[in-house]
Amino acid sequence: MSNGNMTGIISSADSSIVIIGGETFREGETVGNMKIEKILRNSVVLRSKSGGREEIFLEKYSGK
Repeated sequence: MSNGNMTGIISSADSSIVIIGGETFREGETVGNMKIEKILRNSVVLRSKSGGREEIFLEKYSGK
């Protein structure tokens, strides 16, 4: 998965949602063959079924 597929992260005190390929996902859900392990402020940590880990970042993160 490339970071070009991730277009946004929406966070609140209770939960976070990531927008990938125009669809919304929460922690624990699966995108393709990767499970969303953690949604952070400007990145998402994904884990494959074989245990590989990948972190993708928002390209134009403003920090606001």
